[in-house]
Amino acid sequence: MNEIPLALYMFMCAVSIALIVFSLIERENFVRIITSFIAMVLSYVNASVILNGNVVLIQTDGVTHSYIPVMIPALNYFWLFLALLSALLVVLFIADLINLSLQSELDEKQSDAEQEY
Repeated sequence: MNEIPLALYMFMCAVSIALIVFSLIERENFVRIITSFIAMVLSYVNASVILNGNVVLIQTDGVTHSYIPVMIPALNYFWLFLALLSALLVVLFIADLINLSLQSELDEKQSDAEQEY
């Protein structure tokens, strides 16, 4: 029903890690916030599907198909840790965006005050 093939799960894992790395490399805060949020959601999904047994290894002998569920609790903790790390990054990037906005307003006020003086 809701099975995810192992290859698709591994692709989702690679995308999640790539988004986390990209958010740490990118300099524009808005892009960092979006990619960190997507990585957070994807990491949480990875954690929940591996624990619930929704990830399956599909084996076939040409006539029949068998679905072998893959459940690894250690991966659940790893992906929850990455989801928490991504959530922390989202908060930090939002705080940095607000700080830069307030700093630019303060610089404008200081330059206006210096011109008037």
